[in-house]
Amino acid sequence: MNKFVINNKKIIYIIASVILLIILSLLIYVNSVAYLVSIDGKTIGIVKNKEQVIQLTSELAKKCEEEFKKEVNIPQNISFQKVFATGKNIVSVDELKLELEKEIEVKVEAYIIKCNSEKIAIVDDEECANKILENLKFQYIDKELEPQFKEIGFLETVEVIQEYVSPNLITSVEDAFSLISTGTNEIKKYEIEEGDVISCIAEEYKLKVADIEKANPEINIDKIKIGQKISLTVPKPLISVKTVEENQYVEEKPFIVEYEESNNMYEGEYKVTVKGQNGSNQIKAEIVKINGIEAERTILEESIITEPVSQVVVKGTKERPKTMATGSFGWPSGGSITSKFGYRWGRNHNGIDFGVSTGTPIKASDGGKITFAGWKGGYGYLVIIDHENGYSTYYGHNSILKVKAGERVYKGQTISLSGNTGNSTGPHLHFEIRKNGEPINPLNKL
Repeated sequence: MNKFVINNKKIIYIIASVILLIILSLLIYVNSVAYLVSIDGKTIGIVKNKEQVIQLTSELAKKCEEEFKKEVNIPQNISFQKVFATGKNIVSVDELKLELEKEIEVKVEAYIIKCNSEKIAIVDDEECANKILENLKFQYIDKELEPQFKEIGFLETVEVIQEYVSPNLITSVEDAFSLISTGTNEIKKYEIEEGDVISCIAEEYKLKVADIEKANPEINIDKIKIGQKISLTVPKPLISVKTVEENQYVEEKPFIVEYEESNNMYEGEYKVTVKGQNGSNQIKAEIVKINGIEAERTILEESIITEPVSQVVVKGTKERPKTMATGSFGWPSGGSITSKFGYRWGRNHNGIDFGVSTGTPIKASDGGKITFAGWKGGYGYLVIIDHENGYSTYYGHNSILKVKAGERVYKGQTISLSGNTGNSTGPHLHFEIRKNGEPINPLNKL
């Protein structure tokens, strides 16, 4: 009996020891279980329970929603891996919070304007995006005239999509509009047409004249020619606005000039016998503009209001006498110019002086009639030719005269020999050109 009791007690002790060992093992296991936290595969620490991470993430999202006043999204993948860790390896709540704030990228709802599938602007909401697109259209037209347009749209494929993005990518309506409408600059070649004026070209392309000068340093823009090409540095918006409108207007139709020949008039002479008058047409056209600049015009209807009246011009065919003025002046002599037109020695010098030796032939600068040939005070021996077109020429300080008053001379005819007569400091020719009796600078006419 005693032996049985002793054996039972041993069994009880063994069982109790095993149970105690199991309990102790379970306690150690439970206290050692932890979770390795990773965000998109990057380890940020070991925590005792997952609920800590979930709660802190939720608090971070709520804080951002209050800050941005809109729903937020955390797109990253937060994963947990069960591990065994002691207390020293477990991160504190504060450390965990800092790591989460650093690694988690909060995204908010936004609306993206896309042009040909490319993202060009991000704004707060759909209303802002649509407002920008509306403003882009109506920067080139008056909104009150909208019903008159057949089409108002974009040249590119434009769409607005909803997406979650980082808050720092969102721009204001004003900044987004400025970015899209200004875009970048491009160099456009423009060919000068008849009637073009630089200031008008600048106005059409919304530029300053100085901008055109800067883009064309090698060109004198004050002397542009038809067919000449100039560079224009113009803005290239990220989105181009296309408008199509129907317009009615009156277009002037220029008259043509018809010539009739007459042997009663000299060659080079013209006379208008019938004055031309422009006509006018009523036009209905479809006009396509890109960013406010006309790109295409199609005439839909055209009717005549008034026919133009041709201008009739009689053209002379009779051979012009050699002694008639040609309208251009030739050099009266060779030699260097020793004194120019203008103020000198306390008074005005009315002509130019040619340094030539005595006896050098002096030629008529143009055809005309000799009105004076003789001695005239300080001029010495002087020849005056009336060219019968408002101009006359003076040839002074001659030694010998070859013509007389009343004679007619042709351009290039020898009229005298140079000398040193009158108020002269040495042999030379004094030459003047006068217009309506007033001396002008001969060098501007020769």
